[in-house]
Amino acid sequence: MDLIVKQLEPIQIENCECVVWGYRANHSQLYVWLHHQGTSIFSPTYLGFQSVEFFSGPMKWSGASLRNGSREECMKLLDSGFISIPDSAVDAYLDAHRLFIFEMPSYAVRILAAKDVAVIRNKRLRFGISLSQQDSK
Repeated sequence: MDLIVKQLEPIQIENCECVVWGYRANHSQLYVWLHHQGTSIFSPTYLGFQSVEFFSGPMKWSGASLRNGSREECMKLLDSGFISIPDSAVDAYLDAHRLFIFEMPSYAVRILAAKDVAVIRNKRLRFGISLSQQDSK
């Protein structure tokens, strides 16, 4: 079941392990698996981020507060130079993208992506290729 959320409200993710589950480079999609302690791994919840422009942080973390970054935080990230956007296009870019921040006491995971987030429940996502399927060269 997919549910698209237009504006992600701040949420507290307690007793939960968050794992970057997969990245599809050809679609710029990043999936974060939220595994709540005491729940079955067979009824997973994922957050699907689309048009991912930036990611920073570890690949796995425990518990967090998830919020939308402010316009100022997003501008600071854009000003760091990782992407070049003409001044005339900044407002349109910020209207279409959000900075999502998973905050922990000592660090933060930041994802700059399209503003819509897919919440995927009870569907197991599979990524990658097994070593036996890879071409040996």
